[in-house]
Amino acid sequence: MPPEAESRPAVLGMGGPVFPRMCPFCARRSGPAPVSVLCVDDNPDLLVVARLCLEQDDKIAVTTCPSPVQAFSLVQRAGFDIIVSDYDMPEMNGITLFERLRTAGCRTPFILFTGCDASAIPGLARILKENPDAYISKTIGRGSPFRRLRENLLRHAALPFDPVGE
Repeated sequence: MPPEAESRPAVLGMGGPVFPRMCPFCARRSGPAPVSVLCVDDNPDLLVVARLCLEQDDKIAVTTCPSPVQAFSLVQRAGFDIIVSDYDMPEMNGITLFERLRTAGCRTPFILFTGCDASAIPGLARILKENPDAYISKTIGRGSPFRRLRENLLRHAALPFDPVGE
């Protein structure tokens, strides 16, 4: 890869050339770049809590988006390592967002983080086929749902992801 390519921002999985993600803020830090996560949820309070819980250190950088329609546009302009989305949103549900992203050529890993029961979500099987850990319930259960999400994000980011090998 030419050296000049490393200074260009990444647009991951959207067709064209794929360059390493390098945000100006992260470039000033020592050590590896944080996992870049897009959180999509129509509940603004949940987005605040998600950012606080996930950005406990420099390992995860969260971008929040209250609209799946805006998220679709944002993903086309910026590269993310992982997308985390609610299921039940007014403009478009999380499965539809996932399907539209895949149709547009985006192969960024996708996690559904929702309060809906898995058996009530049509289309969930396709996401789970790509990533068996792609469904995380927000409901109170064993441990904090945000801790489970954070662990899943860090575990997933440690694994190599081949967007071509689908």
